[in-house]
Amino acid sequence: MPRLMLSVVGGVGLIVLFRMLDRRGIVRPQGSVLGVPYDFRLPTVARLKQTYWNPADHRVVVPRVFGVGFDLNFGALVRRVTGG
Repeated sequence: MPRLMLSVVGGVGLIVLFRMLDRRGIVRPQGSVLGVPYDFRLPTVARLKQTYWNPADHRVVVPRVFGVGFDLNFGALVRRVTGG
């Protein structure tokens, strides 16, 4: 099972690397692969705040600030729990 998991993660990693490179050799630091978002831009304070605490956004699960996958929007989560 660990070998299968390692193969899947490695395969997705390779797909992300190939997806990041445009046919013209231009690097795209953000996008998605198989519905999973990636973003390799350096995080800023504004983007951190926008991702982790944004009650105006209704989504609780949002794309990661840096890396591959998803993060939680705690502002939306608190809003849903409190009914606000």
